[in-house]
Amino acid sequence: MKYCFCIIILLFSAQAVFAQPNKNKGKIVVKTYNAKGELISKSTASGKKIQNTKVPKGKVKMVRDANGRMVKKTVISLGKVINRAFDPDTIDKDHVVIQVYKKYDRLYIYYKGKFLTAYNCVFGKNKMGQKYREGDKKTPEGWFSITDVRRHGKWKYFMGIDYPNLASRSNHARAKAKGLIASNARIGGSVGIHGVWAGGDMAIKNKFHWTDGCVALNNKSIALLARIVQPGTRVYIGWEK
Repeated sequence: MKYCFCIIILLFSAQAVFAQPNKNKGKIVVKTYNAKGELISKSTASGKKIQNTKVPKGKVKMVRDANGRMVKKTVISLGKVINRAFDPDTIDKDHVVIQVYKKYDRLYIYYKGKFLTAYNCVFGKNKMGQKYREGDKKTPEGWFSITDVRRHGKWKYFMGIDYPNLASRSNHARAKAKGLIASNARIGGSVGIHGVWAGGDMAIKNKFHWTDGCVALNNKSIALLARIVQPGTRVYIGWEK
């Protein structure tokens, strides 16, 4: 019996390796990706010998593919993605970048270009699409910078971002010109990343989108995040990777 060999990475890591059959008989193509999904290297090997690339060990089981054929699947666990442990005291704040993706309800933290950890998060109830005006319950998309990091009486911590920035103002003006928003609509402000009310962590766990356009994390996550960011930390907000 001929088997199709494939490696499925179930969990996110700083480096992921994918092996798949080549069209040439007896060949295996190994592709290695970094945390950003960029292809690092590609190599081809015959049989079980992989050149220049180490394939992590994992559990092997037989499953049926989409065509009903039995195939061999290797499942590799590469460590925790959400709430992955790290020591905040070892982090140089100058090398932290945040990426937020609404589709996945996820905030990712990168340190010196490598994946560090990720947190679940929620947004306003109208989370899909760009923010054009005040009161639309949307979270602005694009590149921003953190303006301040402070304790907050209700949300534990609040990290403001520089919305509206130049790109935000341009989006606002174009939306008015196209009639997408009223000519007297205001652009809004006071957008940031913050925690939840005391006892409100379940809102994050249950993906309850309740903010006016901010990004909200549970209070344990926001406290850790507050320790490794500073004014000037870059933040990207988008729909998906």
